[in-house]
Amino acid sequence: MNDQLNNSSSASLTRLIAADAADAGQWTEDDHRGMIEHQLASPLTEELLRVLPQAAVSIEKANASTDNPPDTFANLFETDSPSIELLLIVKNYAKAVCNAHDGSLPKRIALAVYYLAIATALVKHNQLISTTDRAEIDSGLRWGVQQNWLPQSANALFTQAAAALRSLD
Repeated sequence: MNDQLNNSSSASLTRLIAADAADAGQWTEDDHRGMIEHQLASPLTEELLRVLPQAAVSIEKANASTDNPPDTFANLFETDSPSIELLLIVKNYAKAVCNAHDGSLPKRIALAVYYLAIATALVKHNQLISTTDRAEIDSGLRWGVQQNWLPQSANALFTQAAAALRSLD
């Protein structure tokens, strides 16, 4: 996987959350709701490979390690024991999309996916899959809870993840 993505500055993610209010006016809450629903229903492997072709071997290996690999982002986040490797790849995918500036996915949606991957690992594996400062992760999880356009299951996951993050200390 791309080490540059793994080591990118948490400050850049903080700036993205801070800029969220400015970007929010571009789309309505209903627009965001529709976009996140579309993203969560998107074919997982196909979308990951579109953005991170260099992760093909890792994706194949992660999918081979389970009897029933998730076919969508939603399936990955909802499964009882998702692959940590796939969650890491999804986190890096979302980071790459946030940093791409190509408009392929609104930053709010990419941020939600980024924090959903982290939240899923925290809740389902009690594992932090980010080197970002814990205060920054907590801020991102609280941001996720406040997004009314996210599905209730995502808001609940963010709430559970914030508690799991605190229990890691």
